[in-house]
Amino acid sequence: MPLNVQERIQLWLTHRGLKKATLITLEKNKQNQRIFKWLHDTSLEWVQKRERIFVSKNKLIANQLSNIWNKNNQESEYQKGILLGYPTKPSQAFAKYADNKYRGKYLVNIIDPNFPKSVIPYYPYIFFIVRKGKEKVDSVIAKRWAKVIRADIPKLAKWYEKEIKSAISKQLS
Repeated sequence: MPLNVQERIQLWLTHRGLKKATLITLEKNKQNQRIFKWLHDTSLEWVQKRERIFVSKNKLIANQLSNIWNKNNQESEYQKGILLGYPTKPSQAFAKYADNKYRGKYLVNIIDPNFPKSVIPYYPYIFFIVRKGKEKVDSVIAKRWAKVIRADIPKLAKWYEKEIKSAISKQLS
C-alpha cells in the first residue's frame, strides 16, 4: 500500500479495534485504489476530505474526527486525542498545554532526549504526547499496541521500530 509505515500500523490498530479512528494522508498515486480496496475488504468506514482519509469501524466516528480535525480549541484537541485512541489523561494535558508556553514543562514526546526509552521498550508505539513524570502510566496502551503489532505483523513491526529508532537517533545527534 502507498502509505508510510506508521500509517499502516495505525490502520491495523483501527482495524483490530484498538483505536477508535485514525487518519491517513494520500499522495497523488495510482495505487491509492489499493488503500480503498483494503478499507472496503476489512469493513472499515472512512470519510475523505481532499487527501485526508479519516478511518474508523464506525462512520459516525470517522465523520466526527473529520469535522474537528482543523479546530484547535481545547475541547477539540481533547476529542481528537480520545477519537485517535489516546489515553484520557495525556489527551487532557495535551489539550490544555498544546499552544502554551508551559508545554515543555508538563509534556514530553519520544523524541525528547530525556524520554525514558530504556524503561519503556515499546516506546515506538507511543503515537501521542505524554505527561512528564507519568511516561510509563500514560503509555500503557502503547504496550498493548506493540504486543498486537509484533504478533500480527512482525515484519512490519521490525521495519517500523528500526525506522523510528533511526529517525530519533538522527534527530538527537
